[in-house]
Amino acid sequence: MKRFLVAGALASTLLLAGCASGTGGLTTGSVDSISAVEPGMDSGMVTAEGLKTNADGSVASDASGSVSTDVSRSVIKTASVSVAVDHPLEVAPELATIAANAGGYVQDSSNSPASEYQSESIYVTLRIPADKFDAATAEVLALGTFVSSSQSESDVTLQVTDVDARIASLTTSVDRLTALMANATNTADLLAAESALAQRQAELDSLVSQRDYLSNQVDLATLSVSVIATTDAAPTSQSFWDGLSQGWSALVNAGSVFVVALGFLLPWLAILAVIAFAALVIIWLSIRASRRRHESSTPEE
Repeated sequence: MKRFLVAGALASTLLLAGCASGTGGLTTGSVDSISAVEPGMDSGMVTAEGLKTNADGSVASDASGSVSTDVSRSVIKTASVSVAVDHPLEVAPELATIAANAGGYVQDSSNSPASEYQSESIYVTLRIPADKFDAATAEVLALGTFVSSSQSESDVTLQVTDVDARIASLTTSVDRLTALMANATNTADLLAAESALAQRQAELDSLVSQRDYLSNQVDLATLSVSVIATTDAAPTSQSFWDGLSQGWSALVNAGSVFVVALGFLLPWLAILAVIAFAALVIIWLSIRASRRRHESSTPEE
């Protein structure tokens, strides 16, 4: 009789854990698609606006009849800004200081030193706590001349709520399967429990990783900063003299390129001239020798 009780409890646990891996969730590979509800758990869900709903889709309310809005919103913030300064490479320490003062850090950075063909510039990605994100962005923009900016927000409240609910359900399933393994009386029951436990544990670990990633993205906003040289910033307006100056600069640059190209080709042109002259001399000598032979072979009248 005890054997049948253990087998029945194992089957009940597998059916109960089916709600943690049903279709439409964040995990793949479930044992079944039974949408069982864990005893003691609410069958409602949370809408994108943070409102809790009943199973029939109506908005849930408390005993006083007021709508329940106790679920906080989870929002991922990202922004990209570009500023122009005289010496971009000198701004990198200031960006690191802004991130550190806000409780964040520099995720990655790259820089391009000045060369003959481009001005210096830096590109830095900062991770800033969400509650200090706007203030840190304002500090970054104050470092130089504004060039451009963009910002976006992604509401992941439903994802976070769904992941948390599935983690709670799978944790309960794992605990019950562990208890069943401890009470198994034969090898068949033990192997079945071990197989189910391994699958549930893998799904649980995956969900925990997803929750940690979402939490990190929500808690720390991402700010991508591009700092360019002031000379590379697009002018707000141009006059006739600005166009004339740019045209003259382009002409001078074209002349410089022509001079450089001529200097590069000149040695090769000299060698080709010597070769051509030698070839002409050889051809002339050959023609002259041919004429002499022809004259000597012609009989005199």
